[in-house]
Amino acid sequence: KGGAVFDRIYYWTNGHPYLTQKLCLAVVEERRPQEWHNDQIDSLVRRLFLSEEARKETNLQFVQDQIITHPLRPQLLTLYKRLLKGQAVQDDGQSILHNHIKLTGLVKAEHDQLYVRNHVYRQAFDLEWIGRHRPVNWPWLVSGAAVTISVIVVFCLILLVGYDNYWLPQQADSAE
Repeated sequence: KGGAVFDRIYYWTNGHPYLTQKLCLAVVEERRPQEWHNDQIDSLVRRLFLSEEARKETNLQFVQDQIITHPLRPQLLTLYKRLLKGQAVQDDGQSILHNHIKLTGLVKAEHDQLYVRNHVYRQAFDLEWIGRHRPVNWPWLVSGAAVTISVIVVFCLILLVGYDNYWLPQQADSAE
């Protein structure tokens, strides 16, 4: 019974000391008379770590702050996004990005590859979270807007030339 509960806790935390202890303590404090099932532990995880009010949880806040306040935030988020999508990223012990993201606890190195540390982090720091914290790429936006405006101007010029060369002469012919 207890082994199954701990297996589910381990599924979520992958042995992360703080997350595991917090979740084990919450299970003990619940004092449920019946057996714990996976869905009950999952519900506890959502309440403790994945709900909106849990965003202020100290460990999650620490990880988030270490990423979003770092000067290399765009590169850290891009690296983390690759890992979330399951792309293989070989660990480079000389990389500032790799070392920083490992120090936050968000990812771990195993067999010379980087992985998202656990399911709690995978869900708390998901693609939506990355989107909310990605800085705006102004040069890309401005260049995209310039291209769009250029296409619209060219289209309008084509319409104007077509109107001037095709439509107006037909109007004049029909008026005679």
